Amino acid sequence: MQRWIQAYISREVERALKDHFIDKTPRLDLTGYNPMPQIKRAMYEWLLIPYNGTNILMQIRYLNTSQLPPEHNYNQIMIDAQKPGLSMAELVPIKNAMEALCKVTLNNPTFEEIEQSVQTNDRVICKQRVQLAALKDKLEKNKDVLGTAEKRELVGRINALDFQLGYILPNDTMAALTRIALGSDISDIKKLTKDALLRAYWKAKIYNKAPHDFISGFFTDRDQGEIDDAATYYGLEAEKNHRQNSRIKPK
Repeated sequence: MQRWIQAYISREVERALKDHFIDKTPRLDLTGYNPMPQIKRAMYEWLLIPYNGTNILMQIRYLNTSQLPPEHNYNQIMIDAQKPGLSMAELVPIKNAMEALCKVTLNNPTFEEIEQSVQTNDRVICKQRVQLAALKDKLEKNKDVLGTAEKRELVGRINALDFQLGYILPNDTMAALTRIALGSDISDIKKLTKDALLRAYWKAKIYNKAPHDFISGFFTDRDQGEIDDAATYYGLEAEKNHRQNSRIKPK
């Protein structure tokens, strides 16, 4: 009887999960620059999102370019995030941009609901808050007697804990939601080379168009601006180098 019940529960759980997953297959027949909802054939979708090493079912919202928080340069953020050995000061703008994307991408639960739950129920977070308060109190009471090395170590521990508590979502969750929001795992933009961007830049100058008009492939609507910016950067750099080389007279 117990085995039958377990089998029944497993079937019902599997059936319920299938109801959430409509069709995640992107429309790879599309070419050019298209909004994520059109590519994914949905405004919302239930996905298994990494969360501290496990997977949690969350409903995410696919965004048009106009719905992305405008205050961040996401292309540069994604490049900077790959750099090794980043300092805490360098990580802050990266984390802020990723968190902004998570807030607009999460639909169920919302970012605010996760934040409230974590702040209230996460024992590790609550313990860390107590530790942070104790460290700050220790620094304040002993700032005149602590040596330089001891004070530096204490301030470092405070800053590290403060930074950790400043972001509710785990690193793997933020990374996954950022890729979803930007369409990083779908777009062909990672396949573009410097030579392809330079060719697009020169053609754009000749025909008085934008560089992205001369790049073919499968892209999100956000990629238009990124391609134009990258092609223009490489093109202006090439023009500058050409002018400098032209000034050098042969001996």
